[in-house]
Amino acid sequence: MNVFNHIGISLRLKKAIEKSMQVKLSTFGFIWGNVKPDLTARHRKIPHFKKDADLFFRGQVKKIINSRLYENEKCPVDFSMQLGTITHYLSDFFCHAHTERFKGGFLKHNLYEIWLNIYFAIKSGRCIDEQKNTEVIFYSASSICNRIDKMQHKYLNARYDCQPGLDLSFLYRACMMLCFSVITSCMVGVETISIPQLSLY
Repeated sequence: MNVFNHIGISLRLKKAIEKSMQVKLSTFGFIWGNVKPDLTARHRKIPHFKKDADLFFRGQVKKIINSRLYENEKCPVDFSMQLGTITHYLSDFFCHAHTERFKGGFLKHNLYEIWLNIYFAIKSGRCIDEQKNTEVIFYSASSICNRIDKMQHKYLNARYDCQPGLDLSFLYRACMMLCFSVITSCMVGVETISIPQLSLY
């Protein structure tokens, strides 16, 4: 998935999070976190495929879930950046070109990502018709990652051909679940956060 897709996804996720929860992410931190893995040498060394990046991904989820946030306060830049980096990898996990089923080299990989970018632009984010509500909130890194494993299994079984709409639907659902679970778990002094209908339109 190219940088432009990651920027678009990060902006839409940020808007949804801030609309539904009493938190405000750092715009710079969250966007930079979402593009950094494609731009820095350290992160580029890790292939953005689930089988290769899963251990790193799980470690990052375990690390961030121990953070502490306060209601009605802006999230620190480093927290927003960490969350952005995690959603970057999660988005790639639900991209056809980053699955083992994808048959093609570098050129076909990039062509698919261009197709995904065009689809995203044309639909203007209206590719999540049935994803208006968040998933169940999970309060531990292991529960979050286990849920993602189940979602990817369902995603791979649902894929009969390459469909950008399927990618975006699953990745948004997974990213929303992760973001809401992490933020809720990190919130100090808030036992339960009521999350109203979530819209990414």
